[in-house]
Amino acid sequence: MNREELMRQARQRLEVLQADIEKLEVKAQHASEDVRAQAETHLQRAREQADELRGRMEDIREAAEGRLQELRGQVDQLGERARETLEKIRGKIGL
Repeated sequence: MNREELMRQARQRLEVLQADIEKLEVKAQHASEDVRAQAETHLQRAREQADELRGRMEDIREAAEGRLQELRGQVDQLGERARETLEKIRGKIGL
């Protein structure tokens, strides 16, 4: 996978993550206080994962070709962790 493809993949994951976070923030606002508090904990984790993904994108821009495979693995791991976090939020607010 070349740099452009990896950037495109990371950008797509980030866009989906940000859109899901925004949707879940709205849903959480309409949940009970207890559920909202639990969801907020997971939403904060999702925001941090989005920040981490942005950092990996910067790394991809600046990395030597030989490091791209390592970064691809990191992007994949971040994407999977973010998906799991979003599933936990959906479970908390009943989606």
